[in-house]
Amino acid sequence: MADGIGRRILGLLGALGLAGCDGPVVQTLFMRSVGNWNELVYATTDGPLYVEILGEPFQGGRDELAEAVTRAMGQAIAERKTAFTTDAKAAPHPNYRVVVAFQPPKTLSGRELCAGEPYRPAPPEADKFVLAMVFCAREQMLSEVRGWTRKVDGPQAPRLAELIGQVTRALFSRDGR
Repeated sequence: MADGIGRRILGLLGALGLAGCDGPVVQTLFMRSVGNWNELVYATTDGPLYVEILGEPFQGGRDELAEAVTRAMGQAIAERKTAFTTDAKAAPHPNYRVVVAFQPPKTLSGRELCAGEPYRPAPPEADKFVLAMVFCAREQMLSEVRGWTRKVDGPQAPRLAELIGQVTRALFSRDGR
């Protein structure tokens, strides 16, 4: 009887472990050793931070995507009210920006994104939605994070908001991890 209970417990634990695999996977590729949080605070004290979106993961609806991205980014920063915009003229500190690249090639560097080099998205991977996010001061990269999740159906999908939120938190991490 103990073996049957043990197997049930192991089965339940295994199912719970697999259920946890449904969320986003986030990897910090570069984090300047100090100051990212302070740079974010400075760049957003007088208004929103500019966000440049590269790639079009969904057919049409570019404005809807921009609104979904900036909303999820703003909600991700719990420590202070932080706003983001895709309108460069609305950002009081245009030398600072976040570049969000959808379906980036695996070989693409965040430095290339900050430098404004031409962007060509990679072909979408089956059942995998990938993005790269880079925090830039002029052409200098301050941090770079990539993340992916299972297929996303559209800009209003909760899975997209969760992915953007986790990548944003990692991008502006206070402890550099």
